[in-house]
Amino acid sequence: MAASLQFWRRHWPLWLALAGGLILRIALWDRLPRLGLIGDEAEYLAAADWLALGRGFAWHTQYLWTRAPLYPMMLAGHIAFFGRELGPIFITQNLLSLLNVGLTYMLALQVLGTDRRRSAGIAALAAAIYLPLASYSQLLLSETLFLSLLLNAFVMLGLWLRYKKQPGSPLLRHWPLAVAGALFGLATLTRGLTLGFMPLVGFWVLWHAKNQSSTANRLQSALLSGCILTFAFCIMVLPWSVYASRAYGGPVIVDTTGAFNLLLGARTAFDGTRNDEPVRSFVLALLDPTLPQDERERMLAARYNPDGDLIRAGACLYEQQDPRLLAALAAPTTAISQAERQQLMSAEAFCLLQAAPGAFITKSLVELVDLFQINYTGAERLSQGFALGRLPPWYALALLLLDDTLYILALPLAVLGWARLRMQKAKGERQHVGSTGQPQPAARSPQPAALSPSNAARTMATLQSGGGAVVVCDQSLSGAVDAVAVCAGRRCPGFAARNLGDGSHPLRRRLCVAGGVALADCRRAPRLPGAAPARR
Repeated sequence: MAASLQFWRRHWPLWLALAGGLILRIALWDRLPRLGLIGDEAEYLAAADWLALGRGFAWHTQYLWTRAPLYPMMLAGHIAFFGRELGPIFITQNLLSLLNVGLTYMLALQVLGTDRRRSAGIAALAAAIYLPLASYSQLLLSETLFLSLLLNAFVMLGLWLRYKKQPGSPLLRHWPLAVAGALFGLATLTRGLTLGFMPLVGFWVLWHAKNQSSTANRLQSALLSGCILTFAFCIMVLPWSVYASRAYGGPVIVDTTGAFNLLLGARTAFDGTRNDEPVRSFVLALLDPTLPQDERERMLAARYNPDGDLIRAGACLYEQQDPRLLAALAAPTTAISQAERQQLMSAEAFCLLQAAPGAFITKSLVELVDLFQINYTGAERLSQGFALGRLPPWYALALLLLDDTLYILALPLAVLGWARLRMQKAKGERQHVGSTGQPQPAARSPQPAALSPSNAARTMATLQSGGGAVVVCDQSLSGAVDAVAVCAGRRCPGFAARNLGDGSHPLRRRLCVAGGVALADCRRAPRLPGAAPARR
């Protein structure tokens, strides 16, 4: 009972953050100024409805792209149990959103240290009251579930860094890494973009496994860690990849939205302006069964004004009379699978990139700057056409304080905090004992070397080789005297006498052995001329 109360008191910043997040989510319940479904909500809901009715993932076979399965499966489960009411879905997502607050707190403790609970509480509070994260829990979008899986995976990586240094079976020490790999796999099945992030995670794991192992088994440790992460990730993703490849008529790892977005980015760079119409026309020419043959080709051809000025460039593959595209146009759209559309979208994207590689680089740099703007997109802010800009004053004020202001404060503070952590780490490395023999900062606990027989033996051997055995033996006897004194019950620094009064106590036995080994090594040490005999 006392331990439980101490836990609650110790982590009061977390409970404060969770309380603030819960109050905000209750205040927003059914009050978001939305007019109908926004963004991809209708697509997710329709796909989940088909799935709940037992039609599998067939809804996406006749859509512009296919989706990762996990979020539609979560929606379908709610529809199957609770009907088409959105309330139960939003309750689940609000719980996941609060879970994300706790995971943020845990991550902050792993980065800053377990004694920095107030700082971790500030990070958790910011995540709790950040308006977009609170709003996403009441939208039919996959972001909340995706963040829960991703944050869980990062927490598991932090646990792996701690457990991998402990003695025991390698498989037992690497279980957090296996869990992290599985969670990354589930995150990939929620949003396929994690697939491109996994090589960075793998490189990070190999780097830490190699650098934090002994010289003898660095390669072995790195290979084992990489294999565990890869196996856990693949065991989650591969079954769906096999199913999707069979259902969509060709190789599909997760979904085909990546090919569509790649084509959209390439076309935007080629045209110099963002317009979804050419990309949608390209896909609809391969998808819509109601289009006649001449109309399908017209959608891919270039468009001109009556005076001959170019309105829109044609599809790159169509201009080059690519045989793959021509064969697809000659076939009915019902015979073209989603996997084939994915291949043609990727081929069209690479054709555009080869035609204007510099434009794509410039466009990517501009979008990188856009990414750090306060209002990069208005969809999830329920503005700019999605709600016709009819925002009540309270929501506009909430956007200003809990979205824009928090972002302006968090961005520079995050950079400064990262820089400070790097400086502290570099300072700690400079103070650490290295090959130059520089002194290490004094340890907090008294006489740590006397607690281990191996440490005592190594210390005495080092001092003997340096010619300092006489000083140690005749003047202080280092940790051996203290260890023997504790063993005899005369000195107990830092420990209760009742815990050491019995020779059966494990700490006392360790101290006795340590003192005995150190004292025996001291007595066997060679004597310099004129040195006094060792005390007995």
